[in-house]
Amino acid sequence: MGVRTRVRVFGDFLTQLLVNVFRHDIASLAAQISFYAIFSLFPLLILIIFGASLAVPHQPVVKLLVEALKPYYPDVSNANHFLQDNIEKLGTVGARAGFVSLITLAWSATSAFIAVQQALDSIFEVTAQRSFLARRIVAAIMLCLLIALAVICSIALAIFPMVHLHVSASSFLAAWVSRLRGITRILYPLSLFVTSFVVYRYLPSRRVDVNSVILGALASTILLDLARTLFVVYASHLVTYHFIYGSLTVVILLVLWMYIALIILLFGAEVAALVEKMGNEREGADESE
Repeated sequence: MGVRTRVRVFGDFLTQLLVNVFRHDIASLAAQISFYAIFSLFPLLILIIFGASLAVPHQPVVKLLVEALKPYYPDVSNANHFLQDNIEKLGTVGARAGFVSLITLAWSATSAFIAVQQALDSIFEVTAQRSFLARRIVAAIMLCLLIALAVICSIALAIFPMVHLHVSASSFLAAWVSRLRGITRILYPLSLFVTSFVVYRYLPSRRVDVNSVILGALASTILLDLARTLFVVYASHLVTYHFIYGSLTVVILLVLWMYIALIILLFGAEVAALVEKMGNEREGADESE
């Protein structure tokens, strides 16, 4: 395949990608998911606090959770302090949560995952969708995986500073500590990639091609990391938010970031869907020949 042919194929891919983005209206789909995600966020945080408190003492749980969440949202208008204060308040609720409360919280927290399933079914053009019960089961499994990922990230980020302080450079554990440090540095992009991969692969009502999912997950990971940096620059130079929303500025900016992140997540799904479609068309053309 020559250079001109490659450029033409890439241009056709971008054109069709934009057509699909506007045809599926991912901006509206992201807005619908954001609505459910707002109501699912605090039940999800309570469940994460409860799950983390089973692995580590309750007192450090809030600090660990705040440290684990920091890479996933831009620190605009003291967002860290806002989330830390609210997570500390939720921590008292999570520590006292009973069995019935946990079931209710889990039911509320799965609503966002069901909205994501419906959006992905639209993007991947699924004809036979899951039943209501099957969607709830898949959403519950995804919720458990997300809680486990958050707990593991929290523990990993907390272990390294303690190990680093107590291990001397001459110790045989120093090499393992340096490796652990390298792992913690890539934990944020790695968790983004793994989350995107699992979402694209298992949330739709049909199984998507693995290679297509990998490309879509890579696209969403790179764009999310870039968007996080650009959003901080955007929010820091746009002071009108403070005049319009006052004390609600932090909430508005965090909701806006959630909306942008969901658009990028759905855009990665569009990439995966188009790559899979083009691959199937190429295989069909080869078989016909």
